[in-house]
Amino acid sequence: MGLADRGYKRDSNGNLILPDDVPKKDTNLNNTDSTSNNSNSKNKCFLCGKTPGIKKGQVRHHTGGKMDIIQDTYQFLFKCNFCGNSYCEDHRLPEQHNCIGLLMKGGIPKPTKSPSMMSSTVIVEPVIKKKEKASNNSPPVPVASSMPKRETWYSTKRLIAAMLVFVVLMSGAYFVFTSAGDFSIWDSSYESMGVPSVQFIKASGEPIELIDNEYAHDVTWDELIGFIKADDTDRLIYADDSFVCADFAERLHNKAEKAGIRSAFVTIDFYDDVDGHALNAFETTDKGLVYVDCTGSTQQIGELDSYDKIGYIEVGKEYGLISAYYTKDPAYTFYETRNKNMMGFFESLGIVKSVDIYWTAESF
Repeated sequence: MGLADRGYKRDSNGNLILPDDVPKKDTNLNNTDSTSNNSNSKNKCFLCGKTPGIKKGQVRHHTGGKMDIIQDTYQFLFKCNFCGNSYCEDHRLPEQHNCIGLLMKGGIPKPTKSPSMMSSTVIVEPVIKKKEKASNNSPPVPVASSMPKRETWYSTKRLIAAMLVFVVLMSGAYFVFTSAGDFSIWDSSYESMGVPSVQFIKASGEPIELIDNEYAHDVTWDELIGFIKADDTDRLIYADDSFVCADFAERLHNKAEKAGIRSAFVTIDFYDDVDGHALNAFETTDKGLVYVDCTGSTQQIGELDSYDKIGYIEVGKEYGLISAYYTKDPAYTFYETRNKNMMGFFESLGIVKSVDIYWTAESF
């Protein structure tokens, strides 16, 4: 924006009409009037006689956006502090106009107190209102902030959260592997593969070892009950770190096979409990398939007590248990009709999700 664009007018010859406080160009150099000459001499360089004036388009002012404003500049004369004469920009330094005062004093001129006097160029700044935007497409001006960087505390917060999640996961894994020694891993994909979801191991961490007898055969209900009552597997104490249900089922299987009774190792999966369960099965010649659960108590039982139980299993229903001394029917319907009216019932372990029966060691 030039001076003419800021409200200054021009005369008929196209020259700017400047206010009184702005030095005018010398337009009457041939005037012989002494007063006029003395006045004009004050506005000229003492050495070259150059008169300063307005320069058009000398400075580009960047507004912060994409708009560049061409500004006007105005040159002033400099007064020498040593000789007292006025000089243009080219001769303003004492060395440039061979200042007599400098030579007489024998020193270097001291700088003026005002920093604005060190330049012969004064920038005419454009008037821009504070609330106005220089351009609609101007990018936002970055503003320094004393607030802490969010990246620092946010990254720290995420790191702490990740560590907490890791600790929780590790704690859960430790609880799963230590609270139930009768299984090693839970994976629902095993169901589609035809193997149990719960893979059983002994409390010691060793795999189950089933010993089959090729001469073992099926027996009657009474023969089976007689063998179970005579066996002492149920009298062993249940302990998570030494002897669990898988150990009980392995022991009863191997002792039955050794006695010539064909036995199976059975695993159960529950809907409402991630801990599976292990027991045995026998095929009787008179009453069909019979589930036997000899898992013992966590405390030593009395001489007349027994943990020999007949299991009642049906997928989608609760796992039923009745003492071998209080039942003569292995059918699940018997359990449903008698479980509220008979003695010898044990607490159910949960709703059966799946059951797997292994008649030989090779199939396990």
